Amino acid sequence: MSATRHFHFLFESVGVGCEGQPLELDMPREMSFERLLKLLSSASAVNTAKEQGVNLLSEELVKELESAWGGA
Repeated sequence: MSATRHFHFLFESVGVGCEGQPLELDMPREMSFERLLKLLSSASAVNTAKEQGVNLLSEELVKELESAWGGA
């Protein structure tokens, strides 16, 4: 979030946070790993690469993502 603290905010304040001090949101995970994988698999870049014989979601990468996600 710190990378965005210095962006100029172009809109009128709605009373939550302010420029340079954005409201930090905690958004709990509500998506299963299977759903995440399905979402990633549907991305046009993934499908374009697949059509050209490149698997962007290799078994090794999927296992690494699953581990980082906290399991299936």
